[in-house]
Amino acid sequence: MSVSSVAQSEDLLTEILLRLPPKPLTTFKCVSKQWRAFISNPHFVRTYLTSHRFPSSLLYEFPQHPNNTLSLNIIPLTLPPSDSSPLTLLLRRLFVNAPNLHLRVWQSCNGLLLVRGIEVETHTGDGILHYFVFNPITKRLVAFEPIVDAFDKTVFASGLHFSSLFLAYDPLRFPHFRVVSLQSVSYDDACDTFDLGRTEFNSSAPYYTYKLTVYSSETGCWSDGICFNTTAMIKIEAGVYCNGAIHWHHPTQKSLYFDVASQCLKTYPMPPEIRSLGPGQFLGYFGQSRGHLHMVFLSSAQLLLFDVFELVKDYSGWSVRIRVDLSHSLQVAIPGINLETFLFNIMCIVRQEKEEDSVVVLYIDDYVLSYNLVDKTLREITEFQSIFELNATEMPLENFELFEYCENLSWVEGFTA
Repeated sequence: MSVSSVAQSEDLLTEILLRLPPKPLTTFKCVSKQWRAFISNPHFVRTYLTSHRFPSSLLYEFPQHPNNTLSLNIIPLTLPPSDSSPLTLLLRRLFVNAPNLHLRVWQSCNGLLLVRGIEVETHTGDGILHYFVFNPITKRLVAFEPIVDAFDKTVFASGLHFSSLFLAYDPLRFPHFRVVSLQSVSYDDACDTFDLGRTEFNSSAPYYTYKLTVYSSETGCWSDGICFNTTAMIKIEAGVYCNGAIHWHHPTQKSLYFDVASQCLKTYPMPPEIRSLGPGQFLGYFGQSRGHLHMVFLSSAQLLLFDVFELVKDYSGWSVRIRVDLSHSLQVAIPGINLETFLFNIMCIVRQEKEEDSVVVLYIDDYVLSYNLVDKTLREITEFQSIFELNATEMPLENFELFEYCENLSWVEGFTA
């Protein structure tokens, strides 16, 4: 069959293009106007997203780069890797009116990144926040104004004001991205109140008031927002977007989640283990992958043995997904490691299309390792060493953050060139 025949057969062209990674597809848009229109067609994009919905990579932002530059290292999780070296993307976006803009990746959500920029005023040293949503594959970026609200000055003075943003994007649910803002505000007795743990031991504890607002890229505006009271302080920055909702955890029998589409706030149960944490025990991980919300509790006396909890689909409770025991495999993966003193952190739990490819990504003593949930093998993700060797620097011992990443070529409405 000739090339022209393939190009003219939409069914055959679809079958071929669906088998390609997202990045080449963005290049193929330049072949012709016909190919550009075909690849950008919402029906093709949705079909493509349905068949490429699984996290394929880890994303690490290298922190030591000039202002207005993001160094994004995309490390494949496939074994063997699809490329012999990590893909490094540099985003250089100079802002004429903001030459001192320091950029950081804040969140990753279904192929889009929430990027925060702090513009430092030269004369006063004050910081002005800017926010962007960025698609590394299409290299398209949009800026949005953070929510501005008038807060009670006594809240600021008491140090009780907190706020955080969460990127909410699922192209199979809604073609536009949304950003959810959660802020603590002064107490309002007119708000709905959620009892998260008022007991005889803390019956006199104060109420906390929060405000939720939603930005939509479809309208370019923030919603009016809703306020609510709780009987316990929420760890605002620890929200996780999963299945169309932002979830927060709390060390009581239940916590809150916010359905973004309906803008309704609801409660869901916490694992019983969260209420019985003793000395040296703590929440070691709270995150999601492919619509699975996970929670892990760790003990400082036994870091290498832990259970991975998973929220049941109907929100009725939690189940133990798997028990992880690293005591033997760690000594095989890192010969000579001192098991008495070592750095340990669960970076993310990645669920794949094939369960045998699902892994827990760990940071242990200058090593980034993946633990396979099925065959229980531990291997080093060596691509990280090459990243730091290339930049002639050591792996950071603190603030080392990885993001689960899946490539996305969808054309999000509202994006600017």
